[in-house]
Amino acid sequence: MEVRKSPSGPEVAIAGGAVVFRPGGDTEGAFVGTWGEVEAQIEASEGFINVYFDDSITSITIPATASVDCQSRTSFLGGTNEIIAVTIEDGAQIRNPKLFGGGLQVIGAPTVRPFFAFTEQTSRFALTSSCQIAVTGGTEPAWNIPAGNEFSLDMSNSALLGDGANAVVNIEDGASLEIQLSVQSGLLDDSISGEASSSVEIEFDSSSAGYQPFANLLSTPDRTRIDALSSVLPSFGITGDRPAAGVLVTGQMYFDTTLGNPIWWDGAQWVDADGAPA
Repeated sequence: MEVRKSPSGPEVAIAGGAVVFRPGGDTEGAFVGTWGEVEAQIEASEGFINVYFDDSITSITIPATASVDCQSRTSFLGGTNEIIAVTIEDGAQIRNPKLFGGGLQVIGAPTVRPFFAFTEQTSRFALTSSCQIAVTGGTEPAWNIPAGNEFSLDMSNSALLGDGANAVVNIEDGASLEIQLSVQSGLLDDSISGEASSSVEIEFDSSSAGYQPFANLLSTPDRTRIDALSSVLPSFGITGDRPAAGVLVTGQMYFDTTLGNPIWWDGAQWVDADGAPA
């Protein structure tokens, strides 16, 4: 493997729009109460559509019977107040989604098949706004990139891939994955697995002054994986802008302009050169 690092509900047709998934709650107006109604809105849409997970509910389950083609024009978004845990049951499949974001913590333990599928030979997917996708068990990844396919993943605004234990993306022989990482987004341990002739390219978006890449990729003759968190982190700034703990690795340095001194992350807290909390 080559690694390169470079700097069913009512069918109401709508020409693009939005739907809010609120299971068990008031379903007036744009609100729907079942996943079948969500799928019906996606399938009936004639343009781009946003599916919001109602942030008055902290956990939502997408059932094993779920099966919908988003045609690369459906974005799934959380609210603005809380992290929403979205559990995808084994057997469910969401095909060709466009984006996940808005504080969604998407998890599953697939054994029947991956819970995402991308059917175009060249596909693009985005994670943004504190969204995390993780596999917590099972025998399948969240999605698989078939041989001969080229996949692009855009990650921004504190998005995270993985839980530090299980592969989220698998890349078959002859397939490729290109990842665009921007500020404070990251790839956790073992989140990507691949076979011998597949390839991974990670591009760190460091267009903002004061940001630098921090990466550690492990490559062997037959496998590549993210061996430690890879991300783009600010290298300096005020105390209030220190990188969040979830995207840091031990030894990361930050020049705190409020203190006027460099500090280091020791795995649990920021410390100064003498090892004292900073």
